[in-house]
Amino acid sequence: MKSFFKILFLAIGFLLWSCSQSQISDPSFNETSHQNNLTKGSVGSIGDLLGDCPDIYYESTKTLKNGAVVTWTSSFGGFDYTMGSPYTVTVTWSVENGSAQFLDFKAKKKVWTPPRDVEGNWLFDDATNELTVTMTQMHRSVQPGWQGYIGNGHFKLELNVTNASGTVKAKLGVNVHLEDPDPGYPDRCPQ
Repeated sequence: MKSFFKILFLAIGFLLWSCSQSQISDPSFNETSHQNNLTKGSVGSIGDLLGDCPDIYYESTKTLKNGAVVTWTSSFGGFDYTMGSPYTVTVTWSVENGSAQFLDFKAKKKVWTPPRDVEGNWLFDDATNELTVTMTQMHRSVQPGWQGYIGNGHFKLELNVTNASGTVKAKLGVNVHLEDPDPGYPDRCPQ
């Protein structure tokens, strides 16, 4: 029995170490004006250690026409979501070589994807910068070793960014990807 716990603690230690070492890049954002870094959520419970995925988020960076550089949280992923429950994230931004004034946060033209399969509601609180997404219908996905429901929400953050060269309106994409695995199937943690 002692050897079982010793192996368990070694596995937990390795898992914590590997989570802290992981970096994932998204090739769909490889534009010269964008840079993406994935930061994984921290391991916060014994459930995280035993296979549940922490939430993740991407930060993107864009250089505007006036030379200001905006960094914002552009993508969020929840891999242990329950359909119909609210999912809340905080959208942050910062500016190098200038300052930003919040203008608007709205849905893109095709807010829910895959089309016709995903529906939901969303609310953005501009006092706290919190986005709450509730998916009421999700796309059914069956893949080798995993099945469940997936859905995406697509939004746009608009800022006025000002520096010595003038003011530019920045339109910045914010995306939310949620997965609701069927009972008995593990969360699909990004590697």
